[in-house]
Amino acid sequence: MILSSLGGSIYQFVVVLVIFIGVLFLTAFATKWIANYMHNQNSNPYSNFEVIDTYNMGPNHRLMILKVGKNKYYTIALGKETVTFIGELTEEELKDRSEIQTPSRNFNDILNKFHLDKQAQSK
Repeated sequence: MILSSLGGSIYQFVVVLVIFIGVLFLTAFATKWIANYMHNQNSNPYSNFEVIDTYNMGPNHRLMILKVGKNKYYTIALGKETVTFIGELTEEELKDRSEIQTPSRNFNDILNKFHLDKQAQSK
């Protein structure tokens, strides 16, 4: 009697676990599909608008530099419900993006740094 109820409980647990993992995979697939769809919508090669830079100033507040057309640059401020024109920039006023070097870090580098930090703290 106890074995049959234990077997039924294990069976229910396995079914719920399989359903949970299935929902996780469906969620990951849907999220990736939506991200690719949105990226394709926003990266139209024939568009006259390009976001050059974004600076987050807090929740729901950011500054953006937009390139409009061939060589017009504008700074705008985005709020929760407002868009404010700040001013126009020239190409000479912008930093050359080829000079900016972003460090390429992967998860293994971060994990190694975390491990070294933990070793240093334990000494």
